[in-house]
This record gives sequence, structure tokens and C-alpha cells, in this order.
Amino acid sequence: MWWVAPLVHTSGALFAQQGFLQGNLPVVEIRCRALTREQVSEIEARARADLMTSGVSVLEAILDCSSDRVTVTVSSESVSIEQTAARYTHDVREALIEALDTALLRLMHPEHQAVLPAPHAPAPSAAAESESAPAASGDGPALASAEDASAPTRSAPVTPTRSDVLPRPEAASVERRSSQAVDVGAGPLGEWWQGSIAAGASLDAGYGSPLLSLRLQFGALTQVQQAGAFDALELSAAIGVRTQPGWAQGGRLSASIGASWLDIAPRRPFEPRGGTDVWAGFAALELSRPVWFGSWSLVPSARVRLFAGERRVILDGHTELAIRRLAPGLAVALAHTFE
Repeated sequence: MWWVAPLVHTSGALFAQQGFLQGNLPVVEIRCRALTREQVSEIEARARADLMTSGVSVLEAILDCSSDRVTVTVSSESVSIEQTAARYTHDVREALIEALDTALLRLMHPEHQAVLPAPHAPAPSAAAESESAPAASGDGPALASAEDASAPTRSAPVTPTRSDVLPRPEAASVERRSSQAVDVGAGPLGEWWQGSIAAGASLDAGYGSPLLSLRLQFGALTQVQQAGAFDALELSAAIGVRTQPGWAQGGRLSASIGASWLDIAPRRPFEPRGGTDVWAGFAALELSRPVWFGSWSLVPSARVRLFAGERRVILDGHTELAIRRLAPGLAVALAHTFE
């Protein structure tokens, strides 16, 4: 399950950090309507792992997002740090994690803080100040003004800005802002041919961001119930694009064009009268919705291919196999994202 990897990865840190041995686990709260339930679980797991391995005793972390910015508040026993950053990337998950990492860095390096913790002792009230003031006299007001002018003034807390934090390496910054990644997935594939079902496997690879990525797809299909006179194998390759709009709640749409090669291998004693293989171009549309487990995901999908022409295998005047121009299919893949 999604929580296994973070717990296994951080198990050593759990026993190494004295704060976690004596206290409770940090509270992580996600306030972001733009994320799906699976994405919230993913962010919560990543945030909790970062908190538990940071070496800082954190009591609570609140991750909030709006239409134009993300805000992360990290609280320890003595100080509370608020980190706000613009959503310069369409992937709000990466923006939240980056803001959390920055807030933790500020906790670990107090010399870089723009905000100091407020003192625990309350400020003296007006009544107390009036009691300690000297007795009213002709020189009283002037003396009070002189003392006020020489006394140090306490400035109001300064709102933290992005310039107050530790600088990050430029390469890491560019990588997070672009959110470019490579993902590879493979799994079983099924498609409906006329009068029969074809089954096989598919391989999908892409590069880009969740908003738009370039895809390469390969597939192999064969009839589930082979005819007695021949064996059929269909191989395909396609290139296309995939997009994941923010309003789609994690859903993705892919469009591609490619080529399909159908090969027929007759069995004895049957002899072919013509060619045994045929090519056809196609266009495809695919809808998918990944279920995330960290950097891994399970991706069920539904697709339809529109071929340039119909292909048939005819035996003694009877159609034994036909691939219509429209062929719907279902698939499921196990994918991994390399950031």
C-alpha cells in the first residue's frame, strides 16, 4: 500500500530521532481542493516522511493551496514557520513539497530566519506601565517622552518571503519548475475484433509534464481463440501526446497515430493464395486514470482505434477473422515515474 514505502524507508530514522521516541508523530493536514484523494494520500505520505527524517521536532504541518499560491505552516514547540510561494508550476503537488522542504530548512537553520519566535512572557499592560511611571509633575511628561525615545522598540513580526530562505541549487529549481519527467508503463491489453477477442501486452513511454507529454506506444495482440487453420499476430507502434487538465480530477487523455501490422501464419495443410501480412494506419484515443503509490502508479485505461481500412482473413469463402475499422479496447498498466 501507499504507506509501506515511506515507513520502510524511514524506519531507521524513527528509532534514531529521540524526539520521535518520546513524542507523538507529527500531524499533517492537507487543505487543497485541487487534489484528488489519491494525490492527498501521496502528499501526506511524502510530507510525513520528510518531517520524520528532517531531524527537527515538528508537531504539526499544514499544507494549503489556492488558485495562485501554496502556503505551508510548520510548527514546533517553540516556533511556527509559514512559507508561501507562487504556483509557478501546474503540478501543485511539487509546489507543496518544495514549500515544505524550504520551511524545514528554515527550522534547521535559525540563523537564516526572518521571523523570530514570540516571547512567552506577555507584554506589560497599560495599567502596569502607568503604575510604574513617576508621579505626575511639571517635568513628568517631558521625562516620559525622553525615556520612550531612548527605549528600544519592538518591531512587528515580518512576513516571511521567498527571499528569506536558503538558496537552492539552480538545477534543482529548474527541474521542479518545469516538472519534466520520464515515465514508463507496461501491462496486459485486450481489444475487440469482429467475433473474437484479442489479448496481448502494451508498452508505453513518455517524456514531459502532467499537462503535456510526448508518448511512444507499442503493442502486440493475438486471438484468444485461435482458428484451426492459421495463427494471427498484430503488432503496432504509435506516437502521440497526453494531457492531464487540472479540472479532470486526475483523468488523462491521449491521442496518437501509428501503424499496425497483421501477420497470418497458415497451418498445414492450408496454403495461402496471396500475401499473409497486411499493413494499416490508425488513429487512437485513450482515457486513463492513474492510482498513485508514490512514484508508482496503476493505470487502467479505455481506448479506441480507428483504422484506415478493414482487414479480413478468408478461408474457402468464409471470413475467419476480421479487424473492423473501429476497434475498442481495455488495458491496465503498471507505470513508474523517473523525476
